[in-house]
Amino acid sequence: MRQSPPQNAPSATSGDAPSRRGFLSRLFAGASAVVGGGMLSGFGGSQRGRMYGPVRPAASALARPLAHDAARLLGPYADGRVLERAWAVAHVTHGDAGQLVVVLADGETTGHAELELWARGTDVAGSLATTRQYAIHLPGTPTGQAPPHIERVAARVAAVVRRQEAAVQLRQPLPGRAPTDVA
Repeated sequence: MRQSPPQNAPSATSGDAPSRRGFLSRLFAGASAVVGGGMLSGFGGSQRGRMYGPVRPAASALARPLAHDAARLLGPYADGRVLERAWAVAHVTHGDAGQLVVVLADGETTGHAELELWARGTDVAGSLATTRQYAIHLPGTPTGQAPPHIERVAARVAAVVRRQEAAVQLRQPLPGRAPTDVA
């Protein structure tokens, strides 16, 4: 005869089901952002807070190895949790000039954004946000021309990095950003 478990006994999956469900949903959202981003040819938006320009996957940044030490700057959000609205951190890597590249994926539109973290210098003109040690830039965008939704995401990234930067030691210090004129 089969015996049923006592009514007050915890089930084998009750303690880890919510976290497993959350992990699977973040994993699915990230995978769909990578795959779906490659399928969309473009999305033009004119409403405040929408995607601007073509939606494209951040293929070159996603192909680079993960910068584990730098990912700790993003604290609990480095594992793909939603950071701001539907935006989540998809990947953290080093760029060609030694800067950090944070690839963000939008779970609603499957678009990607790449923010660069540089060592903060005396001239932070053109940065979307700053922390004590870092300046956050949107590559290829002139000062004041970043879409509003990306400015909000950059401000949120800066807030998270501010809380973590004193405790995180990077293997290599980040270079300062050379002043550039974006045409």
